[in-house]
Amino acid sequence: MFDAATGQRQLARLADRTNLDDELRFAAANEAGRAGLGALRKLARTARSEGVQLKAAQALYALDAVGGASELQSLVRQLRGPLRIDAALSLSGKMVVDALVTIAEHRNEGEAVRLDAGLKAAERDPRRARKAWRSLVNDSGVSSATRNTAKEHCEE
Repeated sequence: MFDAATGQRQLARLADRTNLDDELRFAAANEAGRAGLGALRKLARTARSEGVQLKAAQALYALDAVGGASELQSLVRQLRGPLRIDAALSLSGKMVVDALVTIAEHRNEGEAVRLDAGLKAAERDPRRARKAWRSLVNDSGVSSATRNTAKEHCEE
């Protein structure tokens, strides 16, 4: 019979086994609590699935705000598509708007994701979101409809 601490250490060791499926490793690391911090950090960086990377970073953030924030910010910079917004929204305070503005300004990101990031930033801090709107207004690579939407928000 294991006590709770021994069980958590065993789960953390299971989560460190790279030959296992990433979802299983995540489940074990998540159940391991603080004993799974190292495995969560590794999964946030190296899991084959971007979804598992995000879940691991979110779980890490719940246990270790500083380390988790660093991993989430890294995912905001590295991922593409809606998962970037999910990573940004997993942060708290000023970091959320900073991350959303970063996404909205990123010219290699899809137009719909950039616009969505700008809208979500404006919901939280309209003044700081203007930076994102100006970026979209001045980007000739986005549609005129998106530029017009951004322009309307700049004038608010």
